Amino acid sequence: MNSIQKRIPKLSGMLLLGFIGAVVLLSIAQLTMSLLSRASTETQANRIIKLSTDMAREIQTVATNVTNNHINNCQPDSINKLRTIIWDTSYINDIGIVQDNAIICSGAWGILPTPINIPNTTIDYKDGLKKITDFNFPLMENHKVNISLKNNVAIIPTQIPMNMLDGVLDQSDIKVTTLDETQVLHHNSFNAPTPILPFQTINYVRCDSEKNLCIRITHYGAGISNLSATVIIFIAALGFIFGLMIALLAYFISGWRNTISNRLKRAIKNKALYVEYQPIVELKSRAIVGAEALVRWRDDIYGQVSPDLFIQLAEKLGITHEITKLVIDKSLDECQSILTHSQDFFISFNLSSGDLCSKTFFTQIQENMKTYRIHAHQIAFEITEHINLDAELLSSQIKKLMSMGHSISLDDFGTGSSNLSSLVDLQFDTVKIDKMFLHHLNNDKLWMDIIYSIIRMVESHHKRIVFEGIEEQYQSDFILKNTQNVYGQGWLFYKAMRNEQLITVIAENSPPRHHDIPFIGDHI
Repeated sequence: MNSIQKRIPKLSGMLLLGFIGAVVLLSIAQLTMSLLSRASTETQANRIIKLSTDMAREIQTVATNVTNNHINNCQPDSINKLRTIIWDTSYINDIGIVQDNAIICSGAWGILPTPINIPNTTIDYKDGLKKITDFNFPLMENHKVNISLKNNVAIIPTQIPMNMLDGVLDQSDIKVTTLDETQVLHHNSFNAPTPILPFQTINYVRCDSEKNLCIRITHYGAGISNLSATVIIFIAALGFIFGLMIALLAYFISGWRNTISNRLKRAIKNKALYVEYQPIVELKSRAIVGAEALVRWRDDIYGQVSPDLFIQLAEKLGITHEITKLVIDKSLDECQSILTHSQDFFISFNLSSGDLCSKTFFTQIQENMKTYRIHAHQIAFEITEHINLDAELLSSQIKKLMSMGHSISLDDFGTGSSNLSSLVDLQFDTVKIDKMFLHHLNNDKLWMDIIYSIIRMVESHHKRIVFEGIEEQYQSDFILKNTQNVYGQGWLFYKAMRNEQLITVIAENSPPRHHDIPFIGDHI
């Protein structure tokens, strides 16, 4: 039963992803339909512009025809000509003749019993037309018309094109105005409800400066709000199923650790791991005396993988000794010129329990020294007290390395509970003080006293001291104030770097003075 439970994703997680899937799919549907509604709104706005343009063109043509045919009176022949012109148009209701700023006759009404006075509130257009909007036409009760004027001609366009806008878009407010919005040519109003969904309201404006015209459309029904409940439920169900599939897929690929494990093994086999070097300096002179080799891994899939992650993974896989071998081989090969040129320079390597338990480790170190023609004191090792190894065996292996001529450092001193016993019981010749102490320094008297006590204690046991994580000048000054024979690492001096940069930095740096500053190997 327990094995089955481990293999099946938690129901709560599946339901959550199912719900998220439903929300995502509904959101996609809402956004997609809103975009489609906007495209439709733009189409309708363009349609309105076209209707208005066609109407304006026809009004101009009619005005030109009336003028060219010298129709400027109300004789029966003139009225018949007006009617003939009206008959051949699509958007014209009537054509009238104007005298003394009043319409005296028209093609539709003939001679008017009472002339219709034209108001002075006209809109002037670039094409020479003047327009009057929402004019109360006296011959038709409660009926408003638009009138276009040119010379002595009054043209009344049909209301059909504007009426065609009503219902073009459901749940839309459509307003046709002049550019300055002082005149409303048409308004199809809509009493809109409060939107409840994002992207449910679309605002679109299209203006034509030549026609002195603006179309303003506000569509309130964009998206899925107009769909039936059945369709909305179907979309939500589809999204829920999709979310469940994602949950199952995520569960079955949650074994990415196995995948990264295989890629780590392949990286070791292909020697794809690389090394960066953190210089170790003598604080008093800031001369570089050595460097700590730090393994790095950049994977094509996982990118720059944290050393804490892949070293921990390597420990679980039991392959840390393979990484150590690769790091030592690469480091000695890359830094051979430095080690050969300066026999006082050393490289320090971090060891794990797997390294110390390896049957071939000690033999490999001796072979490396022969291959690269370097001395034992140029290869140093760092061991943390957290190493998972029997204390007696650990002590034995440390003694063996020191008897071979290698320097051994107690790494990360101060981070565990057994540091003091390690300092006394194990034969380290160097103690590396963890960066935690310096990070807390900052003129804090308690931490100053702690660091001072550690320095005195370590020196009383005749151990060398290396401070890790020196990033500020005041940290270095405090250390030198309390001891002179001390070494350090940190960004105040150098960041970790590739071998090419290390070679350049050392070439620019004064060589270590081994006879003045005893360090690695002086116990031989």
